[in-house]
Amino acid sequence: MKFFYKILLIMIVILSQGCDDELEEIAGEDNTKMSVTGTITFYDAVDINDISLINVKLIDYSIADREAVVINSVEFEPDTTADNSFNITFDESQINPSNLYAVSATAYQLNSSNDLILTHSTMETYSVITNGFTHQVDINLSSVSIEQHTLVYRNNDSIQCEYDGVTEIESAKKLTDLGINVHDSSCGYLSDISVAALCGLGNIDINIHSIDSIKLKEAETIGFMPVMNVDTSEKTNYVEVDCKDSTVQSKTKLMELPPYKKICTGVIDTLCLVQINQDPNDPNTSDKETIYSPFYSSIAGFDFVWGHSYKLSVYLTDIENPPADGSSIKYDLKSIIQDVEDVVGTDYEYSFVEITDFTFTERTDVYYFYQQPFQCAEDIDCSALVKLNKSSVSLTFEYMGDGNIMLVSWQALPQNEFSATTNLSDFNLNDSYIYWEIRRGNMSHQDASEDTVIIQYDAQIYDTLTPEQLTLLSAADTDSGFEYNCQPGICPLYAVALLENTSVIIDSKSEVLNFLGEIDTPAELKWLLSIGSGARSTTFYETNDLGYLAIHVINDLCGTSTTQLVQVYVSGTVEVIKTLAVEKFEWCV
Repeated sequence: MKFFYKILLIMIVILSQGCDDELEEIAGEDNTKMSVTGTITFYDAVDINDISLINVKLIDYSIADREAVVINSVEFEPDTTADNSFNITFDESQINPSNLYAVSATAYQLNSSNDLILTHSTMETYSVITNGFTHQVDINLSSVSIEQHTLVYRNNDSIQCEYDGVTEIESAKKLTDLGINVHDSSCGYLSDISVAALCGLGNIDINIHSIDSIKLKEAETIGFMPVMNVDTSEKTNYVEVDCKDSTVQSKTKLMELPPYKKICTGVIDTLCLVQINQDPNDPNTSDKETIYSPFYSSIAGFDFVWGHSYKLSVYLTDIENPPADGSSIKYDLKSIIQDVEDVVGTDYEYSFVEITDFTFTERTDVYYFYQQPFQCAEDIDCSALVKLNKSSVSLTFEYMGDGNIMLVSWQALPQNEFSATTNLSDFNLNDSYIYWEIRRGNMSHQDASEDTVIIQYDAQIYDTLTPEQLTLLSAADTDSGFEYNCQPGICPLYAVALLENTSVIIDSKSEVLNFLGEIDTPAELKWLLSIGSGARSTTFYETNDLGYLAIHVINDLCGTSTTQLVQVYVSGTVEVIKTLAVEKFEWCV
């Protein structure tokens, strides 16, 4: 019988070699052949002559894909006189640098009925290729008892916050439809793989089934993988949990989507669908401001194509016990009511993009904006864009038709970060001040002892002041301010500065500019831009001939946060060059 398998393997190798040659001719020179190599050893003492067949797979087990995908596999009869090495080939174009890849292996014996029975399997993850792992890995196989039944599992395709996934009953039907008896079913999750907690991403939940051992090879053809024998008490790579009741009620809703995606922030930044208004089916929508808000969920059964505007009818299903920061609704496509394609040449602008390692990537001569592929115009240096990190840019893409976009311009934005701490020496003030502080006045405008010192320049200097200088500070008070907060009440913000023997009160914007003099240090720039209504912050800056360019964020604390590119002149004048982003939210302070 082993001679029969040798002949069968030789025929498979010859036929597959012919197919490979044909595929390479079709693909041309762009498909670079690569390989993963290694050796197979056994944890337990085993007579290699008893092993009839070894199967080794290269799989993509990225959580976002929600199911392990076999890239390629090899089968061979073990060599009793040499190392059992393997070589799995694949095209470089099949590999996504952001995904996770591993090698798994199984070994089989022939029983008395000439059926292949699983005897050994990998019990841990052998990662390769990406995330710092190499193309070489040595694999150890652990024995599993040769019993009548074997456990297999498959990802249930669940989506965090949105979809509980395929039930154990639906999963078992995939096996029975193939003529595989299912003796028992349960649910669980993979314990040797971590997953980011982010609504819209895949999960590590699995359905587990006990099947006849002789049917394992057939189960593998539809995506199931072996866990271990049912009689084995140790569960090293998964944890069983109670299966969920998926009985739910749904309702329908209309949704309108523009022809582009928007950057949305969670555990990691990514591109999200954009929803126009909160409810396009609301008859009062026409009286409201049009809001383009990120849609953090996904719509099951719907594939978005860039450059296409959609009107959809979707099913909404309440999710029982959703996480505090996740959606309580699952969305399923009912129908596409309207699909309108943009004209070729339509521009899509991203005024403010903060760059991380995953914002722009390049692989096999294709550029990606997060996971969206794009082409690069001839006069655009996309390679330099890919190399940027911890900076920000503005971008313009152009629609090319058929869902394709091209980057036609990009501009680096200010990227110098402010110091985490600010001292008196960081200011170049208009006089020889030895100390100054910012105070928040009290709502009743009582004496200065009731005011709160919120910033000191510097606390160390304050500790060295003489009693006379401390008295000068204590006596300084005002009912005015260069800014007011404590809403809904009014608390003036003002500053008190100390010369050698005189205190100076700064309680108007004109006095602030006089106090600072020319805006010629980053500390003065940051402090000047912090004055005004709402919550203000300045994230990045750069110097120019006129003073400073800065990225400035204003949150009005009641529904809108605006990010601006501003020019700050040495005179203290602030000019808005461009609005980079506007965020809408639904709360007020």
